[in-house]
Amino acid sequence: LTKIINYAIKGELEILIVAYKDRLARFGYDLIEELIKTYSKGEIVVMNKAEEKTPQEEITKDIISIMNIYTAKLNGLRKYKKQIEEELKKN
Repeated sequence: LTKIINYAIKGELEILIVAYKDRLARFGYDLIEELIKTYSKGEIVVMNKAEEKTPQEEITKDIISIMNIYTAKLNGLRKYKKQIEEELKKN
């Protein structure tokens, strides 16, 4: 993603082809698209356009995605905490 943004800012990106919008970036797609348009005069081509969603549907999906990420992170921290406690008990 960093390379794509750098190419766009340098004006070296005429067209970017992606399979799905959210495969490029879960959040900030519009910002990346604007960078490519403004600095490179280019465009993003989405091959598999999903049904257009309302802003409410998109926000709901984004919030659920964020919640899933942090739930997984918390579960990972719990596991790590148990491992530390077990190591301390051994010593």
